[in-house]
Amino acid sequence: MHLVVKENKGRWKRRRVWKTSEGVGAWRSGWGRGGVGGGVEEWVGAWRSGWGRGGVGGGGYRQSGSELMNIKIDKDHTCCQIQQRLSWRCQLQAGKPLSAGKSRAIQEGLQQSICFEKAAVSISIKEIITMQMMRPLHLVLVPTLLIGMCYGQVTNEQVDEAIAKAVKVYQDQLAEIRTYFGNLARQVMLQQFNSEQRIRTDGYSGVKAVRGGPHGPRNYYSKSVLGSRFIAIHDHANYMRTVGMGEINAVINGVEFTTRHNDYKLVMPSTNSSDYHKTEPLPFPDVPPSVLAKKDVDDQIQEMRAYFKAFATQNTTIRDYRPYFKANMCYMEGAWTLDKSIEEPFHSERHQLDAASWLQLQSLIRYGAYTGTKSPEENFAHLPTAIMFVNKTTGAPSFAQWNYRILCSPIEEDIPLSYIKQMPDLQYTVPHGRVGASNRNLRVARFVLYEHEQNSYHKYGLLDRIFYNITGKDNMPSSLRQESYGKTLYVPGSRDLQDTSRYARSTELGGTDAMGNRFVARGFNDPNLFCAETTQPRVAPITLERCKTQGRGWRKTEVCQTIETRFSWAIPLEIVYLTPLSSWNPYKIHLFQNRRETTDNGKLGGGSVEKALRGADNSRYYITPTEFYRGRLGSVDKADTARGGVWVRDHQNVSRRCSAAGQRILTPDIEGVGRVRLRYPIAPLHGEGSAVWKELNALSDYFMAKTFSKEEKTKLINFRMTATTKTPPGEHDHEFALSVFDFKKIRDEGQTRTVMTSQDQGHSHELVVRYARGRFEYKTCSGFRLCRDDHPRELIPDPDDVALNIDSS
Repeated sequence: MHLVVKENKGRWKRRRVWKTSEGVGAWRSGWGRGGVGGGVEEWVGAWRSGWGRGGVGGGGYRQSGSELMNIKIDKDHTCCQIQQRLSWRCQLQAGKPLSAGKSRAIQEGLQQSICFEKAAVSISIKEIITMQMMRPLHLVLVPTLLIGMCYGQVTNEQVDEAIAKAVKVYQDQLAEIRTYFGNLARQVMLQQFNSEQRIRTDGYSGVKAVRGGPHGPRNYYSKSVLGSRFIAIHDHANYMRTVGMGEINAVINGVEFTTRHNDYKLVMPSTNSSDYHKTEPLPFPDVPPSVLAKKDVDDQIQEMRAYFKAFATQNTTIRDYRPYFKANMCYMEGAWTLDKSIEEPFHSERHQLDAASWLQLQSLIRYGAYTGTKSPEENFAHLPTAIMFVNKTTGAPSFAQWNYRILCSPIEEDIPLSYIKQMPDLQYTVPHGRVGASNRNLRVARFVLYEHEQNSYHKYGLLDRIFYNITGKDNMPSSLRQESYGKTLYVPGSRDLQDTSRYARSTELGGTDAMGNRFVARGFNDPNLFCAETTQPRVAPITLERCKTQGRGWRKTEVCQTIETRFSWAIPLEIVYLTPLSSWNPYKIHLFQNRRETTDNGKLGGGSVEKALRGADNSRYYITPTEFYRGRLGSVDKADTARGGVWVRDHQNVSRRCSAAGQRILTPDIEGVGRVRLRYPIAPLHGEGSAVWKELNALSDYFMAKTFSKEEKTKLINFRMTATTKTPPGEHDHEFALSVFDFKKIRDEGQTRTVMTSQDQGHSHELVVRYARGRFEYKTCSGFRLCRDDHPRELIPDPDDVALNIDSS
């Protein structure tokens, strides 16, 4: 058997002649394998091209929508010519008997010698190769037809009919597979939607849990959203714009996810650009002119203290503090995105997602969930993926990736502290012996923003006005309008069209609904969910096809409209008051952009006069004179990073001891003022949307109202533990508070209360408080008869609190 390979016009490119027992002329060319009957993937003229392996019955040459080949058997020659569009030919010169090859056609019955007869047939095969699944057809159908033509048993019409039927069978099978695949993808999408609907009706949008820690004999001894802190808030006051917040598990509009360690920055949506996720720094308040007018730093300190006292007491007659103590709404925003590569939720100076792709991140978080481990840096996040759309024609699913970010926005109107009300949390106060007490200055305190004195029903209030001034992902220069199933949307309580590019949790319809109402909540039953429309193409769209019948009789037609829109959702997190301390720099300390310049390439640490920092920077923002505060300045929480005091050189190269000027939950003690709270977390809880939790809250309020008088519930007696000098850990004390009710029960009735002290030197104590030998003392300290760091037993109540709340009653 001889095989000749040559180019067009008879020019020989390569000539190889050999015998084979595996079929006619198995050969290797510059393009790949070929040959008649040369195996499952080898037949006449198989080759490798830029699209893949090909050939008659070979690898399924891919050439979308074009003609694969022409097969001709010439009457005047004793040969078969296989002609391909790439301008080359395989010419088989027959004349000798052939042994059976490995091609399927020959295996299925062609055991005798083959000789090509003189017959004239011309076959065109089109479109077969547009389907990858047609490869088996090439292996069986084409060789069989060719052999049949050589014997004169198959006509050209029969070949065309056979191929047409085969193509239709495969096309029908492909359409059926696409239908099955599309239905399956659509069912997965609906299953996910059903899961989201279940979460929506189980509770509100809000925080669901924080990472666990210590536990006890009852379930409320372990963390839910509370531990020693609410939503894991802490301080990074040494950073200019970083607000400390750890990992949380949250739900937004039915999507449950877990964040990385957040530590977000004080930034707001851009006011001059619609670029995706473009932000700008939150403006710091100015320093009061009366402070700057003082030439001496000590005088400036006294004047600044007066402003803080005015703010803490909400007394504008001392100083009009309102222009210089500005409230800001910090919120969490979530959306389904089309980002294929991993996208950092938002910039943090301390944490970022520790993964190279979404797939890797999902693998890491699954591994941690299955093995019960965590990222020590807390840089993993569980952010789900979803099918958002299924193509009706191809059945192909369109995937979307959930992502979130934390931003802040200035509140235009003044927010008095009386609007921020503490929520009672028995899950904290019961195990810590603080039932009925105010925990307002503890990190565990949880608040709600409500402008009215008495609790009542309302539809549109202060929180709605604040969020309506916050735009979604289109940023500030935007305005969008949306219709709800043909109804125009208005701002509740007015006839102004609602700008749906701004966040809102309710709307008012242009007409009434089936229940006769105009007021409509944006969620089915979710008062914490704020929605905003966007045009950002990176946000996954949701589509709706609506069809209406128009006309009558034979003129009746169906008119369809496809609506495509994109949305993001948000929940409130906390109110952060910015103060003049962010800008006040009485020593005129230079602010460096490069951190290395601050420390002189690490040579200076600020721990002494000799090692004073050359200035300040974004992560060493020490510009407040330590004299502004009194007492201890250091951290009381292991998560905090600011140092108590750092030596920094001023503009005259004089070393000054300064305190951090970044954002704090509570300031250190200010002489004549006390500690001032600046961060008020108002994040809603997911569980509070359940019927059970609502009933428990109602029962709790009823129980608290019946058990305590108003004064006993709100007034506190602050206590201080007797200081210890044992080293380690070093000289320190702790604080705690008892309600007037508990104070009387312990002193007058001999009862005990269990309390948790404040943190100092990186630890706190659980005390069982009693009254014995004419004094308050602890019975046990963290389960021991004496505290391990040798605190004396006596507990000292604040005499001013006793005189005001006990002796005068």
